[in-house]
Amino acid sequence: MTLTLLAGLLQLVVPSYAFRLVRRFGAQRVGWFVVTAFVCMATLHLLAPLQTFRINGIPDLSTNLLVAIGSVMLLIGMGHLETVCSEREQALRAEAKLRQEAETQWQHETRELTQTNHRLLEEVSRLELRAEALGQSATQYGFLFEENPQPMWIIDLANTRLLATNKAALRQLGFTAEEMAGLNALEILAPEMAGQFQTDLARPCATAQARGVWPHLRKDGSTFDLELSAVDLNCTETPARLIVAQDVTERERRQAEFLQTQKMNAIGKVSGGVGQQFSGILTGIESHAASLLPKMTDARCIEQVKNISAAATRGAGLTRQLLATGSRHQLQTEVLDVNTLVRNLNHMLIRLVGERIIVQYTYGSFVAPILGDARLIENALVNLILNARDAIPKAGTITISTTTLRFERKAKEDGAPVGEFVRLMVRDSGCGMTPEVQAHLFEPFFTTRDSSRAMGLGLASVYGIVRQHSGWIEVSSEPGWGSEFRIFLPCAPAYEMVGKETRAAAPVAKGTVLLVEPDDRTRSMARCALNWQGYRVIEADSSALALQFWESQSAKIDLLLTDANLDESLSGFDLANQLCQSKPGLKVICTSEMGDEGEAPLPARGGLKLMAKPFTREKLLAEVQSSLAAEG
Repeated sequence: MTLTLLAGLLQLVVPSYAFRLVRRFGAQRVGWFVVTAFVCMATLHLLAPLQTFRINGIPDLSTNLLVAIGSVMLLIGMGHLETVCSEREQALRAEAKLRQEAETQWQHETRELTQTNHRLLEEVSRLELRAEALGQSATQYGFLFEENPQPMWIIDLANTRLLATNKAALRQLGFTAEEMAGLNALEILAPEMAGQFQTDLARPCATAQARGVWPHLRKDGSTFDLELSAVDLNCTETPARLIVAQDVTERERRQAEFLQTQKMNAIGKVSGGVGQQFSGILTGIESHAASLLPKMTDARCIEQVKNISAAATRGAGLTRQLLATGSRHQLQTEVLDVNTLVRNLNHMLIRLVGERIIVQYTYGSFVAPILGDARLIENALVNLILNARDAIPKAGTITISTTTLRFERKAKEDGAPVGEFVRLMVRDSGCGMTPEVQAHLFEPFFTTRDSSRAMGLGLASVYGIVRQHSGWIEVSSEPGWGSEFRIFLPCAPAYEMVGKETRAAAPVAKGTVLLVEPDDRTRSMARCALNWQGYRVIEADSSALALQFWESQSAKIDLLLTDANLDESLSGFDLANQLCQSKPGLKVICTSEMGDEGEAPLPARGGLKLMAKPFTREKLLAEVQSSLAAEG
């Protein structure tokens, strides 16, 4: 009975323990064991009816014992399973904890690495931006150095080697970048300044400082002055100095010219003042000597008075030169043709230079008149010829040439007035002059010859005469290559030309001329001649341009002066026909080479004239005047 009760209790304990295990560990983990236990219990119950023996006379003892033993074994197995599952669960929890800790640590370290990586990326980005900015800055500063219009170079203070040179310095010195790279700073400096320059390099230059004017050498060997500013560079591995150069050659030349002009003005005032004083004294001596001569009977006294008169005459000549030097002459101006003036002096000039010297003449095809004193201009030319003669020791040539030039705004910036000027040039093949002689060339009483034979007033008077005529004089000379003197005199204003010719001839008709001429030289000559005569000229180099001018200014145009052959679809005759239909009162002059008369139909009117080429200035003016004066 007890065994049966125990077996029953054990059978009840087994499922409850099994359910406990299921609740604790889950059916998925212990379900297989529970199923096995119930299968075993079911097997024991199935085997119970087959049992036929008894133990110790106790019925069903074997069955209960078997059930009890099986239940105990199942409970032991379940306990062992619980232990295994518990240990496994603890191991899993420990593993999960370790995994959680590892994951937490990994996340923490990952977060730190991410933050570090982010900071590194930001730093790399900043470094890249800084490197880019440094690159741009280096490029900009390199550009500022290379492309700076001011010449610059960098000198190694240890050995005076040129470390870098910008383009402006290369252009100024005439070297290439490769040539400059191998040069020493002393090699571009005048040799006599090398020691002084090295001493200057030894002086510190922490801030930008002016270092004075230094003569430098170009690649071709020519010398020019540079005003240097410098500053020491502390950003390089070796001590270096930045040099900034300013070419002051032109400035010093202008200063020298200004000082020379001031000096010449002062000397001229003194010379002119002395000349004026002597002029009055000599006039009195000359007049008194002339009044004494008729009263003299003694031959010796007469001779002495004549000597006094001759000395006064020589003094008067000297006085005239002094007055010319000081630009104090009273000018008797008139409209002069320089070509005619030179031609009138031909025979006298040939006698002055002698047979050993050949005088050559080159006259401009059309030289504008000037407004001046013929006597003084002749005096200036004679003095230049005498100077050229004395510069030729043996045989040689003197060339006199004339031309008309026009100076635009650029010339005015160099000190020359703007406008049209006549250039009278005298060139000789003599010994030439050194720069030292040229510096004093126009000073009164300066001469390179024997002072007993020359007073040094010839070129000084030329300078004064030219200046008094509002002109200027230029000189080019080299020892052994001769000299060239160029006198520039302003052309006569149009109203002076008109006034002069009006007094000499019949009244000149005025008007506006449309000049159509494809040849630049012929057109320029005709324009100048007509302008100087007082006509208003509208010039065109083609019929198309002439038609454009006609559309806007036809009411003002009085005469058409056109070339017959314009080398276009519309010839000069066709242009004349078209314009005459638009304005019947238009006067026409067609110019053509010989034999062109029949190549095109003439306008059917009486106002046309045909003028053969080439034509002279006088012929042109006469034809224009005649056409405009004619009626119809």
